[in-house]
Amino acid sequence: PRPYPFKVILKNSYPIINDDIHFLLNQPHIAYVHITINGIQIPLLATRRHDNTFLLKFRPILAGDYSIILKDYIGQLILGCPYNFPVYNPNGIHIESFNHLQPINDCHFICNIDNSGQGKFFVMIYDQLKPIKIPCQIQTLSKNRIRISFLPNKIGTYKIYIAYRNIPINGK
Repeated sequence: PRPYPFKVILKNSYPIINDDIHFLLNQPHIAYVHITINGIQIPLLATRRHDNTFLLKFRPILAGDYSIILKDYIGQLILGCPYNFPVYNPNGIHIESFNHLQPINDCHFICNIDNSGQGKFFVMIYDQLKPIKIPCQIQTLSKNRIRISFLPNKIGTYKIYIAYRNIPINGK
C-alpha cells in the first residue's frame, strides 16, 4: 500500500455516513484539499493546530467511494492523488423477512443492499451443533437485491454470519 500524507482519525473502526471523519494533515506544503464523491464537492472544516498540522473534518452523507485531492501552493497535485477511501452505510442492508422453518432442499433468504455503496458480500453458515461450515451460493437478483441459498445436509438450526464490505450486518 502507498503511504498517505495524512492520518485518518475515526470514531468507529470504519468510516460511516452521518459521522464526522477527521484527517490530520501533517504536510506543510499542501495548500488545497478537495473531497468529492460522484463529482459532488463535500464541504470541510480546517483547523490549524499548535504543532503546524491541520485537522480537517467533514461529515459524509452518502455511502460510496470518496476522493481526496491534495495540491501544493502552485496548484500541482501531490504525488499519488487522488486518495480514495470508502464510506459505509451500516443501515443500508436489510435481510428481507423469510420463513424460519424452510424446507431442507430450498433454504434461502434475500438481502436488500439499497444505498450502501458498492462492495462484496461475505457469508458464513454454520451448523450450531458442530462447527462445520455449510457452503452457500450468492446470486444477484437485481442491482440492489441478492439471494443467498444453502443446502443443509440435515434438519436443524444454523447460524448465519453476513458481512458487506467487511462490516458485519447488524443483528445477524
